[in-house]
Amino acid sequence: MGAMDQAYKDALLKARIAQSQYRDELTAWHRTVQANQDGYDAAMTAQQDAITTARAAPGGVARQTPAWVLYEKAADAGKDVPVDMLPIQQRFGEILTELPKYADGTPMPLPAALQRVVKTVQEAGNTVDAKTIQEQLRVLGPYTRAANGATRGAAKQMYGAFADGFDATATALPETAAARNLWLQANSNWRQEMALEDVADWLRPGNGIVHIDGHTGREAINVRTLLTRFEHEMTDPHSFFARSFTPDEAQALRASLYRTVGTPAMPTTGPTIPERPPLPGTIKLTLKDIPEVGPQPMPIDPRTQLTPPNFHPWGTLTAIGSTLGLGHEAGFPLTGRILAGFEAAYPVVQGSNYLLSKALLTPSLRPLVERAIQGGTIDPALYGTLTLVLEKGAQGERMR
Repeated sequence: MGAMDQAYKDALLKARIAQSQYRDELTAWHRTVQANQDGYDAAMTAQQDAITTARAAPGGVARQTPAWVLYEKAADAGKDVPVDMLPIQQRFGEILTELPKYADGTPMPLPAALQRVVKTVQEAGNTVDAKTIQEQLRVLGPYTRAANGATRGAAKQMYGAFADGFDATATALPETAAARNLWLQANSNWRQEMALEDVADWLRPGNGIVHIDGHTGREAINVRTLLTRFEHEMTDPHSFFARSFTPDEAQALRASLYRTVGTPAMPTTGPTIPERPPLPGTIKLTLKDIPEVGPQPMPIDPRTQLTPPNFHPWGTLTAIGSTLGLGHEAGFPLTGRILAGFEAAYPVVQGSNYLLSKALLTPSLRPLVERAIQGGTIDPALYGTLTLVLEKGAQGERMR
């Protein structure tokens, strides 16, 4: 049992070590899963923060006084000032030819309000008063923020044509004229507002910078595309975008947009979940120090004769006689007396083959056995004699 106990202790120790390792692996697995989730959440949050930052950039440089307020003041101050309509009419003709067209070449129709503005310009003479131009600007104002891109673009271009006409008229006025500076400042504010509207348009989904992520359903921003477009507009010599800002405004707008640099890309899949560590397997007992046991002995019938190998009954009787001190010659007489005693004692043992125990329990045999084992050992020949005699008695009993 000592080896078995040790084997059990070893197996228990291995099991505890395996459980400890599994707990460590499971803890590391949970940390990895949490880190992946945190990274995913951080990327999602960074994307939303970048979009918010970019969309807030125009508001950081917007001028305090809206352009329409200045136009109203300029119209009141110079309502009777004639405005040259020829450049405005030429620009309107270009705008109409640039309108989006259907597949058959037919231009897409403009809203009714814009069509009325176009009709007013086309039917005007060489000049109109500033008050008439201001009325057209009031009509165009809401359409410069229309949801429809074609409508919004056309309204902005028409508004710009009137602003250019105001610029040409204002520069021809004396510097002391009140309407001159108001018109120039109104035009500057309007152009800046339109440029900031362009930035807002860039950041609407579907315009190449912000899109709806198909995996998460959230808005995602491509910061590189945003900054590339901004720098292109700021350096394009034919673009009104760069001329719409003062140097300080341009620098402030650039700084706001560049705060989005370093934004991680929107994850294309959910957080990565590594394979969970497997549970520890069965710990087997290893009995290293237990000797191998031979095959199980065959069952022995109590009636089976237990005859030692090479057993010679008469030689054994002679040996017992010598052991009992009766001499070799007395072997046969002694044997006869032993046999007679066994014959008389046999009813007590009832055919049992448990040799020594039954002999010691038999009064007539006990003194003989005790004399045979006085030296502390028993002569093996005694076993054969008892077997022979008891078997003979058992056969006689069965015959009776």
